[in-house]
Amino acid sequence: MQLENGGPMFGPPYDIESVPVMNALFQDLTGRAVEHLSERSAPCPLSEVSQIVHVNKFTALRKFRAHTGMTPRQFQMLIRIHRAMDILKDPQCTIAEAGKLCGFPNPSHFARVFRRKTGLSPTEYRRKFLGEASRTSRFSS
Repeated sequence: MQLENGGPMFGPPYDIESVPVMNALFQDLTGRAVEHLSERSAPCPLSEVSQIVHVNKFTALRKFRAHTGMTPRQFQMLIRIHRAMDILKDPQCTIAEAGKLCGFPNPSHFARVFRRKTGLSPTEYRRKFLGEASRTSRFSS
C-alpha cells in the first residue's frame, strides 16, 4: 500500500538478506547443504539442495556461491575428487573401483575429470603419491 505522498506505507523496502539474523540463517542453511553434498558420492541435483535449505533453486544457488565461492555442483565435484585422491593412495584399490566409490561409474569419465581437476591422470597421481610415500618411509626409518 502507498501513502498519499507516494511512499510505501510500512517504510522503505528492505533487503531481507541484509538483515544480520537472515544472513546467519542463510549461512546455517548453506552449512547444511555443504554437509549433505559432502556425504553423497553421486551427483546431487540443485533441486535437492534447494529442498534441504528450504528456498527456491535460484536463491540456493546464489547463496551457496556467495558463501563458498562455487556452485553446489562444483563443490561436490571438488569433494568427489579429493575423496578419489585419498582412495587412490591405497594400492589394493583399482582405479575403476576408486571412480565408482566416488560416483563415477564410467572409468574413462573418471580419468578425464580427475585429470582436468588435478592435472594428473589417476595412474600418474597414484605413481607420484606411492613414489613419494616410499621415499619418505625410507628416510623416516
